[in-house]
Amino acid sequence: MDAMLSKEDQKRQRRKIRYLANIESEREKARTRARRNKQALRDPDEIKRRKECHRQAQARYRAANRAQLRTQAWQHRLKAKREKTREKELQGDEEEYQALMAQVLEDEDNEFEAKREKTCEKELQGVEDEDS
Repeated sequence: MDAMLSKEDQKRQRRKIRYLANIESEREKARTRARRNKQALRDPDEIKRRKECHRQAQARYRAANRAQLRTQAWQHRLKAKREKTREKELQGDEEEYQALMAQVLEDEDNEFEAKREKTCEKELQGVEDEDS
């Protein structure tokens, strides 16, 4: 079964087994790290240092992945432009559809009125014939 797993999966499995075997010591290490981080966040100099390290890490990432980020930004702008164009087209289609539906409803109303008038005329003629 190990042969089917990738090296990363095998490594992950070994770590999990090691963690479970040494759970108490691992928990104590985690508590120690948490206390150390909590104390560090109270110190203004440490906060500034961490922010600066974070900014530097962001700059390194941007420098290393500049081409990929540029491509992603270009794709994002193109996608936004397409969505905006499509939205305008859909709005125009919706307006055209509403106008056509209004026309269809108006035509149906006119047909209904014409049929009603014919029916009324026939009824009136029938009543006049009975009166005569």
